[in-house]
Amino acid sequence: MAAEVEMGAGGALLEGGAGGRRGGRRRQPLGWRCMPFIIATETFEKVGSVGVAANLTVYLVKRYNIGRLAAANITNIFYGTLNFAPLLGAFISDAYLGRFRTLAYGSFFSLLGMLGLTLSASVPALKPPGCSQTAQLGGHCDSPSTLQLSVLYISLAFLTIGGGAIRPCSLPFGVDQFDMTDEKSRKGLNSYYNWYYGTTTAALVFSMTILIYIQNSISWPIGFGIPTFFMLMSIIILFMGTRLYVHVPPEGSIFTGIAQVLVASFKKRRLKLPHPDNINQQELLLFSPPIGGHRIFRLPLTSQFRCLNKGAIVRDGDINDDGSARNSWELCSIQQIEEAFNAVGQIEFYNKQFPEQMLTLAGSLFFVTLAGANYLSTALANITRKVTTRDGHTSWLTDDINLGKLDYYFYFIALIGVLNLFYFLICSHYYQYKSMSLHAEESIKVHTKEEAEAEADANTAPKK
Repeated sequence: MAAEVEMGAGGALLEGGAGGRRGGRRRQPLGWRCMPFIIATETFEKVGSVGVAANLTVYLVKRYNIGRLAAANITNIFYGTLNFAPLLGAFISDAYLGRFRTLAYGSFFSLLGMLGLTLSASVPALKPPGCSQTAQLGGHCDSPSTLQLSVLYISLAFLTIGGGAIRPCSLPFGVDQFDMTDEKSRKGLNSYYNWYYGTTTAALVFSMTILIYIQNSISWPIGFGIPTFFMLMSIIILFMGTRLYVHVPPEGSIFTGIAQVLVASFKKRRLKLPHPDNINQQELLLFSPPIGGHRIFRLPLTSQFRCLNKGAIVRDGDINDDGSARNSWELCSIQQIEEAFNAVGQIEFYNKQFPEQMLTLAGSLFFVTLAGANYLSTALANITRKVTTRDGHTSWLTDDINLGKLDYYFYFIALIGVLNLFYFLICSHYYQYKSMSLHAEESIKVHTKEEAEAEADANTAPKK
């Protein structure tokens, strides 16, 4: 027997069982009743992940006897991969697992990674012998063995998998718990954003100050053990609220929709589009079915990249008797086309302006930009070191900071920041906002046959 399905958060489809009916009553989003669990989970997870990773470069230098530049490169590559992973995590969440299960699996992977790093700091066999700073600068320290590096890299890999699953899902999963059709619930959602960012910032401050002090001045095992304990607490708290959560089932990844838009537009590239000012002709020729699933908003048709709008042109045989597309790779909707251009912005802007189907992807894009920055930082450091050592000169970036020209490197970074500011101003000037409101659907009137006849009679009646 098929699972029972009903409407939930903001029109969200809820599966029978988790998030479905309980005691014969319709399951409604509980809003703030779920927030203590979700916010506490995110706060403890942030303390755990940042507390382990924030001081990684220092840990590699002091406990693994790795050179400063090599340690910085390892850290940048780790952060780059960690920030790129949410894109894959968003795809898996939207297409297969759903947000709650993705969060749960990601939390377990993060816990395994933290346990691995804690063991590497605690067990003598998992780290090379200690070495003084003078010996490190002279290159006389023992390098880490294959086993020791394997434990380190496997732990970082687990942290990457966990971060890729948690980061794109934590904020949208909280949004799922609010009923977007209710005014009071919408106000509660704004408060949720404030609490989410407030507690996350507090967690970051704690991790970047107290935890780093403990790691550097007291003990690395204790400094890693505390965030590991916080990560364990986040998992326990997450599952404590299981019976309260609304679980929105996965509806497929937006990447599939984008591919369908491109394929359908290419197949219909020779067809002629209706004039952009002729609304009646657009409604007649372009496929725009009623929105379903958990969508609340309908995106308006835009004139940007109009060639892709051809994918929504209806031909004979494209539509089934029930009004659905016969082949999604030959006919896509206006909604799909507009969704393909929504990957622009920052986290809260994403979650407020993106279509509901793209909330998980929206959360991941912010981290993808950070990933690009980390990879660029690694490449920039290596290029700078190679260029500045030409003709026998001392590199700007050396293991001994007193011999290098680190100030020159930071001046160069500042120049890049100024250029980036001007680039941002240009982009913000030309960016076109898409107006969205909960009343958008009210402006889309569906005419019955009787209403159409009455309107026609009114238009043809003689005017007094």
